Amino acid sequence: MMLATAFDTHRYVKEMVATGFTEEQAETHARLLVEILGHQLSTKEEMARLDAKVLEIMRNGQDRDARIETAKNDLQRDIKALDAKIDTVKSDLQRDIKALDDKIETVKSDLQRDIKALDDKTDTRLKELGARIKELDVRFKELDARFKELDTHIKELDTHIKELDLRITTVEATLRKEIAESKVETIRWIVTLSLVQLGVMSGILFAILRILPAH
Repeated sequence: MMLATAFDTHRYVKEMVATGFTEEQAETHARLLVEILGHQLSTKEEMARLDAKVLEIMRNGQDRDARIETAKNDLQRDIKALDAKIDTVKSDLQRDIKALDDKIETVKSDLQRDIKALDDKTDTRLKELGARIKELDVRFKELDARFKELDTHIKELDTHIKELDLRITTVEATLRKEIAESKVETIRWIVTLSLVQLGVMSGILFAILRILPAH
């Protein structure tokens, strides 16, 4: 217990922190050493072994600090190399992005030009189509007027045809009547002519008989 009381824990913690241990780690080591000193240390040989152990712990801590520093330097070197690589990639990416932006602008400009040309062509075609539609509308109106005139003419022609049909019917009836009357007159004329011819022939025959000498 006297050895544990003689052990300067505050100094030990301070030196441990100075070598790279955290304050919590140093206090833990100090507490353990006090317990060990209080329960197990009873001779100077044990105290010497304890000092050697403490020195070994401190030396191991220093070795660990050296490894940590080396790892830190390696990490910083790797980080620096990575930063350089990132800068290179960033530069290449910025260059590629700029080239892509330029290409996009070119395509956009070409597309706008093509769209404008298409709009102009469409406007021209629409104007032509509008004019054509107006012409067709005028022609349709003219055709409609002509159809109306034709319909009127057809109606008039139908009336004329009906009148003509009536006239033809009337004329046909008249002709039939006249033909019937003409047949009677013709028969009478033929009979009369036949009788006249017969009388003439009879007179001629009688005259010839009178002229001929008697035997």
